[in-house]
Amino acid sequence: KIDVGLTDKPWADQVKIGFLYADNYHQLQHGATMASVIGEATRSETSYSPSLYYTKRDFLTPGLDVRLFSSVSWLESHTVDTSSRIYDWEGKIIDDRPTNSEMGAGRNGKSLLTLDTENQFHQANFTYTLGNGHFANLNYTYDGTTREGDDPMNSNRTASFKAPQHLSKQITSLGYEVNMLKEKLNGNIWIKNYDYRVSTVDEEYITDSLGYRPITYPVEQHTNNLGYGIALKYSYKQHSMFKLSLEKSYRLPDADEVLGDGLFIQTSPDLNPEESINLNIGWLGTNLVLSEKGRLSLEPSFFYRNTYDLILYRVQNNLGSGQFFNIGKVKGIGGSLDVRYQHGNTIELYGNVTYQELRDWNEFNGANRNQTYKDLLPNTPYLLANGGFSVRKQDLIKSDDEIIFYWDLQYVHEFYLNWPSLGDPNTKAVIPTQLINNLGVSMALNSGKYNISVDCTNLFNEQVYDNYLLQKPGRAISLKFRTYISNNN
Repeated sequence: KIDVGLTDKPWADQVKIGFLYADNYHQLQHGATMASVIGEATRSETSYSPSLYYTKRDFLTPGLDVRLFSSVSWLESHTVDTSSRIYDWEGKIIDDRPTNSEMGAGRNGKSLLTLDTENQFHQANFTYTLGNGHFANLNYTYDGTTREGDDPMNSNRTASFKAPQHLSKQITSLGYEVNMLKEKLNGNIWIKNYDYRVSTVDEEYITDSLGYRPITYPVEQHTNNLGYGIALKYSYKQHSMFKLSLEKSYRLPDADEVLGDGLFIQTSPDLNPEESINLNIGWLGTNLVLSEKGRLSLEPSFFYRNTYDLILYRVQNNLGSGQFFNIGKVKGIGGSLDVRYQHGNTIELYGNVTYQELRDWNEFNGANRNQTYKDLLPNTPYLLANGGFSVRKQDLIKSDDEIIFYWDLQYVHEFYLNWPSLGDPNTKAVIPTQLINNLGVSMALNSGKYNISVDCTNLFNEQVYDNYLLQKPGRAISLKFRTYISNNN
């Protein structure tokens, strides 16, 4: 990654041109679940992206500040899935299918898929000072993706990538901010336009004189929606703040969610934007005095969500892949509590606990009653916590040295992989309760010119999983050394 720029010019406070290049090679281990074992398939990716960043205060007229960012990226990925051998987790060959492949086992052939993706991201932000404590803000964002693929082996699995596909998201927002009562009260009100367009293909499998094969047909979708919201912050004491926000918002699908990734995410051409009403209420108390050196910070918060067409990923075990889909209506409540205690500049204790209850609120599917009505969402933890402490010691070796030791814990209570009300209670797939310990120590020498840190994650090598019951790596130890050649700050 290379950045070159100028600062403090009459025509720009900062202007920067960047270039990013990345090359990756992956030996694929498994599909969307641990049941799909991969022994030989690989994927390689090459990408490059130029970018431009520009900021200027008092642009063209006093009081108008502008910030611009623009980038274009090109990504080429190659998937090699040509082995006929099927493996188990011990590396033993358990089957051989000469006309098939590992990821295509079941209905698809071998594959040498190449995907070409172009992404454009452009953002412009204008802030105008209307007067003392009054600001107007205009923001525009464009995010567009074009993707097409080619496979000389004509794998059925890649039929939907043969034609170019396009997805674009445009968000335009206009906001007004005010600071009142000697900046004790801060208010924001905004309105947003969400424009979403997708041009892709869907496919279905048929059997005719040419055999069992997929056929594709075009799918076009365009939505334009209006969102709005208000946020308030009121500092009624020196270290106390009340926060409130209410918003009607939309989440527009990402490219991989709609177009797939050619590996473990299938295409979802009919995926709709997610619409939600969000209410957040919170209080923040900082530097609350407990003793001469003891300081406490508290932040309790509460939220309410009413969501239509919630976007969720669903695993299809028999294919080793998954697909994003919409849930018609979801309601949820939850809250969290953050606590932090500091004793001088030496000891710090911290913790957070979060509870969220998100349920399927779609009572009927057509004329039939929804079997998962009021169920907790699958793949979604509802009780999480983390905490820990750190100890800081200065002047341990020399007067300009510092050493910091930390220990933290991460906790996730068990939750269901699938809908809680479906299936045999005795054989349900459960992501088990997980408790992870991490610790580390870092040293800053010579006023921070030399820095050494050693970290150990998952100290006791617990078996941990992600939201979809995929195993995550166990204990890891890392060593990092950093130095400043020069540090003008």
